[in-house]
Amino acid sequence: MLVSVTTIREGDPTDPIEALRATVFLDTAQSHRDLGLPLFAVFVDCSDVYLEKLTQLGVTLEHQSESRMGGIRRQALRSASSAFPHATHFLWCEPEKPAFAQIAFANAEAIVSSGDTSYFFNRLSMTSYPAEQAHYYLFARSVASALLLFDFDYAFGPMILARCALRHFVEYRSEYGDLWDSILVPRLRLMKSGLPFQILNVAFQNDCRMTKVETGHPGIILKRLQQLNNVIPSLVHECKLLAKHGNL
Repeated sequence: MLVSVTTIREGDPTDPIEALRATVFLDTAQSHRDLGLPLFAVFVDCSDVYLEKLTQLGVTLEHQSESRMGGIRRQALRSASSAFPHATHFLWCEPEKPAFAQIAFANAEAIVSSGDTSYFFNRLSMTSYPAEQAHYYLFARSVASALLLFDFDYAFGPMILARCALRHFVEYRSEYGDLWDSILVPRLRLMKSGLPFQILNVAFQNDCRMTKVETGHPGIILKRLQQLNNVIPSLVHECKLLAKHGNL
C-alpha cells in the first residue's frame, strides 16, 4: 500500500503565491482522490472552509505541532506512518505538484511489490520551470552527481520511502539548519546504509500556474538563494563525512 504525505499552509489569501499554492493543492488532493491514492497532510494556518474542502476530497489531516521546517516534515512522516499502519511505502509529495500523483500511481504496483526498496527521481527536462529555479536544481544535481559518481537530481523533493527507511528521516537531527536538508541529507545516509534504493527517470512538468506566478518574483529568487546556501554546503559536508567513514 502506497500513501502520500505532505504539509500545507493556506496562508494569506491576498498573497498571490500563497493563494495559488493553496488552490493548486486542492487539485493535488483531487488527483489523489481520482486515483484512489491516500493523502495525509499536516496543516497550519488554514481556514475552516479550506479544511472542509480538503476533508471532502478525502485528505487525512493533522494539525501542525512542530515549528521548524524539518520538524514539520518529520511530524508528517511519523504521523502518516502511524495513521496508515498497513502502508508499505510513503510518497513524500509537495502540495503544488498535482501531476506527481499520476507518476507515483503508474509505478505503485511495481514499487509496493519491490519490498524494502525506496525510490528517488531524476527529471528528464527542466524547461517547465522558472529559469531561476531550474538553475538551482541543475546546480544541485551537478554537485551531487560529481560527489556520488552517478546522476542524481538531488534537490528534487518527491521520493517514495519504504517503511523501513523512514527512520533515516524521522530520527534525523540536523547539523545544517533543519531546512531543506531535513529531507535531502537523510537520502544520502539511506543510500549508504545498505538499504536498497532505485532512481527512476520521470517526465515531470512543473505546474504552469506556479511557474507563471513565481518567475522573476523577488521573494522567490531570494528563496532559491537560501536553498542553495542550505543544500549545497550540507551536501558537500555530508559527503565528506561519509567518505571519511568509508561509506562513499
